[in-house]
Amino acid sequence: MIVGSADASRRAAGSEWGVASSPSWSPDGRQILFAYGNRIVRTSSRPGGAIRTIHAGRNNYPVFWAPGGRTVFGHIDGVTWYSVRVHGGKAKPIAFPSSGSAHPDSCLSCSPDTFAILSPNREYAAVTTDTGEDNPPPPESIALLKLRPRHAPVEISTPLNAEEQSGPVSDSILSFSPHGRQLIFRRDAAACAFPPCPAPPVTGLMAFRLGRGAPVPLAQSGLPGASLVPSEAQEVQWSPDGRWVAVLENQSLEVVPTTGATAPRLLPPCSTPGDFLDGFSWSPASSLIAYDCLSGDLLPPDGSELMTVRPDGTHLIDLLKHQQWMYVNVLGNSGLHEPAQWSPDGSRLLFLATQAYGAGTSVFTIRPNGHHLTRLG
Repeated sequence: MIVGSADASRRAAGSEWGVASSPSWSPDGRQILFAYGNRIVRTSSRPGGAIRTIHAGRNNYPVFWAPGGRTVFGHIDGVTWYSVRVHGGKAKPIAFPSSGSAHPDSCLSCSPDTFAILSPNREYAAVTTDTGEDNPPPPESIALLKLRPRHAPVEISTPLNAEEQSGPVSDSILSFSPHGRQLIFRRDAAACAFPPCPAPPVTGLMAFRLGRGAPVPLAQSGLPGASLVPSEAQEVQWSPDGRWVAVLENQSLEVVPTTGATAPRLLPPCSTPGDFLDGFSWSPASSLIAYDCLSGDLLPPDGSELMTVRPDGTHLIDLLKHQQWMYVNVLGNSGLHEPAQWSPDGSRLLFLATQAYGAGTSVFTIRPNGHHLTRLG
């Protein structure tokens, strides 16, 4: 059952109705930010709330709610990151000295990797950056932002993605450690075009302790269970309580106790043949995992899947089964991953859905048991 009405949303957005993207919870879970056409807007997380514009621009993308009443977002056209107060005001550009540029990844359709994530305590954010050049495409970098209450974010000094003596590298964001003190990322070396080639740099899954030292292989990070993570993993996330680590490898999602006391638990695969698992996230209480499945077809008749499951693989729920709305986990032609997000209290998931492929997208919340589907905008 869908509760609430989209009438207020339609009136607020006018002709831009139906192009929502990049939703984000406020720290208290009471409000939601999202991009709406050429605007950044906010609304109540309860149905029927007015939608208020806080910034008008062109082609906004990844939005997240920083502490102290600010939001961070980017433009596709200008490929620049900005910060603005959630009640409106002048947007301030964010410079990234370590990359020599204020540009995020300018090739949205070229990479499936995450473009921005928040640390568990919302004290830091990691964003994907590069030089903004298109020919040749530069290697991806990671900038770490210190999110300061009532002030624009600033980049903290990091040794990430420096031009190493052994050659350039490309870094891709994966996740933060449970306490937000380490960033886990994947490092790949650029191919050597002209011999003699230097010795390859250290690559694979890496960890960086925020504010000090240099990145080290994940197995040397000191995180409980790090040695249990296979080096070929595409994604890795620790549960918020630190008791589990979930690993995506070769389309298999496994949950491993960080003590190594028991064998890994293989979670149920995507229910539709040909679909592939695209992303996952832990609930704040570490009691559930939400994951999404992307169809191998560009125009699937039944949409992508959004599932919840317990860490032991039981109580699997397809949240939008038998609903007229189809879950959207990749936005349009940009290829930008739009994963579902847990509310701060773990009671709801925030996501995008559409009624038909090629149609506009809307913002929804739903209980992790599949009940109380609510359309917000």
